[in-house]
Amino acid sequence: MTKTNMPDPKESDVIIIGAGPAGLATALGLSGSGLSVTIIDKTLFPRDKVCGGGLSSRSLRVLGELLPASKIGFPMLPIHGFSLVTPDQVEYIYLPAVLGEQPVLGATIDRRLFDHALLEAVVELPGTVFIGETEALAIHTSEGRVDIETSRGCFKGRMAIVADGAHSKLINSLAGDPFDRKTDAIALRGIFKDVKPEGAEAVVSFYFLKDVFPGYFWLFPLPDGHWNAGIYLPLGFKQQKKHNLNRLFFDIIQESSVLSGRFQDAILTGSIGSDILPLGKCCRHYSGERWLSVGDAASLVDPLAGEGIGNALMSGQLAAGHLLEAFRNNNFSTSFNSRYEKELLRRIGPEIKFRQRLIRFFGTKPRLFNWVFRQIARSSVFQRTVVRLLYGNSAPGRLEFYQ
Repeated sequence: MTKTNMPDPKESDVIIIGAGPAGLATALGLSGSGLSVTIIDKTLFPRDKVCGGGLSSRSLRVLGELLPASKIGFPMLPIHGFSLVTPDQVEYIYLPAVLGEQPVLGATIDRRLFDHALLEAVVELPGTVFIGETEALAIHTSEGRVDIETSRGCFKGRMAIVADGAHSKLINSLAGDPFDRKTDAIALRGIFKDVKPEGAEAVVSFYFLKDVFPGYFWLFPLPDGHWNAGIYLPLGFKQQKKHNLNRLFFDIIQESSVLSGRFQDAILTGSIGSDILPLGKCCRHYSGERWLSVGDAASLVDPLAGEGIGNALMSGQLAAGHLLEAFRNNNFSTSFNSRYEKELLRRIGPEIKFRQRLIRFFGTKPRLFNWVFRQIARSSVFQRTVVRLLYGNSAPGRLEFYQ
């Protein structure tokens, strides 16, 4: 898909490198601004991405602020509860509906359809261009502009948004602090059909099994009746466990006492995919002269839940707001752009640091993790805290557990 409704798409006010949720949220936030926007991406759409496909309440809120409901062109499955299995194989189920209510804790989506629908909404915006199959190779600032060297030549702009994901070729040279993969995570994901559901409600499941702890195995229902299943594991703990994760994936669904029954008649559609998740660090630079970074390129994935869409959308929304201020003041300097960095850290810094501490604290203590959840099951205050940690919501409900 290429849309060219400007005289020269290689010269624009804003160049967005990457058409994932963060880059597209930035473009949506600039709607009606009068700025010319060029979005480049190395792939064609629709494209898939290894992802759980979960939208937290934060994701839904930001999405609603950026995109009118009438423009949401992708199916979503509302989620009304979650189940969690601890390393000692005790299952805890949280269903707010047991109290006579049915609040939505979040939703699940097909990531391929989600990204494509966002892009289709973006390319309808006046002054916006998308060019696929264009890989960004280098970025330079000179003579009052920013130049992006790509596989299709040089793109020139007044500001650049670096949104080219976990494998960004640009962010290391810009931020001056290379990715430390030991502090990131890996995800494996497969799409299945004919998985046995967890009761009648739309429930997402987290299995904190011994072999992947403090990571987990996830199982999310999708809008089309398929199931998104995967493993989330911080890389530091993967090195300690020395697992072959592809083999472990199938061992879990075939042999685990808490999962094998659900996968008894399941069929894998396609293959198992894997990717790096750049976990939030709060120690990177997110801005500089004439550039801002957003989403996975800025390492904003939740280190506890492994969810990245919410922070990607939010960072894109913040970046768009800052761009409007920068153009209003005609100021694209490092010092002015640091305002975006400070606001981003104010919004998510404390949350990321707290969740990092939880991972480090529980990482080698599965028995303590078991004990904590036994206590949580007896306290409504603790239950609301767990819901906020896992799904960004504090809806009323009751956590029940089953041996």
